[in-house]
Amino acid sequence: MSTHSYRRRCIEAAAVRAYRKVGIDIRPGMTIEYVVADVKRHVVEVRDPGSFDYRYYLEVLERAWTEIEFLIAATVERDFGSSR
Repeated sequence: MSTHSYRRRCIEAAAVRAYRKVGIDIRPGMTIEYVVADVKRHVVEVRDPGSFDYRYYLEVLERAWTEIEFLIAATVERDFGSSR
């Protein structure tokens, strides 16, 4: 985590609050792990990720794919040509 104070209503702030709720003090520079359980309500799970917000993760994957799709297409074209 950065030294920035997370007072905003966001997923990162929800993660910090969730860790504090279970008695774990978050310090600047720490790496934390969490699963987004409900992005609209800013709910995360830090101990037992029994359920997760699949729509949130689908959106994250779609954005990631959009960022690298051109690279994969160019690599396939370079390595295999236009015959595929």
